[in-house]
Amino acid sequence: IKMPKGGSIKGEGRVGFDRSFEFQLQSRGLPIDSIDRVRELKQVAGQLDIDIQGSGLIHRPEISGKMKWRGIRVKNEEIDDLYVKFNLKDNRISLEGKQTFDLSAEYDLSSKAFSVDLTMNNTRLEPWYAVAGQPELGGQISGSIRTEGYAGDLERTRATIDVQNLDLEYKGDRLAGTTDLQGTFNNGNFTIPTFHVDLLDQGHLAIEGSGDIAGDVDLRAEGEIPMQAANLIAPDLIGLEGTVMLTTSIKGSLQSPALEGVIRVEQGGMKIPELQQTLHRVNGQIRFVANEDVQGNFSGMLDDGKFDIETKIELDGFRAKWIDARVIATTFPFQIPDTMEMLLSADLSMNGSLDDLLVGGEIILLEGLYYKDFKLNLLQSVQEKEREEKPQTVATVHPFLKPLRFDVGLKHRQPFVVDNNIADLEINPDIALTGTPENPVIT
Repeated sequence: IKMPKGGSIKGEGRVGFDRSFEFQLQSRGLPIDSIDRVRELKQVAGQLDIDIQGSGLIHRPEISGKMKWRGIRVKNEEIDDLYVKFNLKDNRISLEGKQTFDLSAEYDLSSKAFSVDLTMNNTRLEPWYAVAGQPELGGQISGSIRTEGYAGDLERTRATIDVQNLDLEYKGDRLAGTTDLQGTFNNGNFTIPTFHVDLLDQGHLAIEGSGDIAGDVDLRAEGEIPMQAANLIAPDLIGLEGTVMLTTSIKGSLQSPALEGVIRVEQGGMKIPELQQTLHRVNGQIRFVANEDVQGNFSGMLDDGKFDIETKIELDGFRAKWIDARVIATTFPFQIPDTMEMLLSADLSMNGSLDDLLVGGEIILLEGLYYKDFKLNLLQSVQEKEREEKPQTVATVHPFLKPLRFDVGLKHRQPFVVDNNIADLEINPDIALTGTPENPVIT
């Protein structure tokens, strides 16, 4: 701990040859951000008062203390002071905490018996997320958690949870909330009655479950999620729209769960700024059955072009055993801004295992134009000296692409036009792509 101005720590103590000891430790006004971990967060401030005293024998100590964290500010927002008291006596630790919550906990070092009783009243979550290194998260909670049992022995552990209100926030915006979360855990068996979660003030989920941690479980979720929720894990996605509707269940043991369900997309879409294009009217569904298969079909549009996708993946556990997929595109636009524009139709398939996947089919060029000008400095190119030996380049292929084999034909309905400052020509492609990504063959 780095001691700044305004803070103080003082202590005294003794250790005897008979293994007895006694000590006192006191601190007043210690800035909490003088602790390295807190200072690294740059989100939490306040002052800490500490009083700790201990005595007894080294192998059977008695230690008690209290701490007060006052003037707490999290992201420049002041919150209530935090009080903590603890005591170690007869190999038993007790802990009490008070803020906008009341915490009481005990732990027996000999028997490993424990108990925890926590009651929260509009308790802000930002301080705890900040300390955990997640300062963008926040919210508040009201409710209670009670548990007792023996550490490491879930078969002798009991717990109840009753949350009257829970709001979760992300960067200050409300993410999700619930008002009826309850649950019980009793000697290895758990029950979660149906509770409802609202998402981004638009979507909702209903969740329930029960089971035995040593046996079978039955968990279910059903609801609607707005596509905008994807921004939480992919903030660079732009213009998300549409709804994801899901019905899922997890059954079987926790060691080998069986996942089943249907995920349906309605009127999905997003912008693709790199291509200056818009994906829209995406509809379809994925159906999955554990240890059997995953089947999906989707249709949608990219600008004015239409596409359809069908897939079936046979499963061996959670691993794909065989893949059948087909993509049909009609008057499908593809463009690179300020460089090239194309209009395509395609009928492509992918069949095989993860070790040998054949991509086959046909692509038809309906029309195409390359119009980007080249900046040439002929004088500079004449003056440049050619190196005696060109450096060798080693082609690298992503591991995901290595199992692929090609059998794709490229034909044309209209020529591909090159119209820029160095060429004015028409290309009539009629070629076949075979081979692999490492050794492609074009004929």
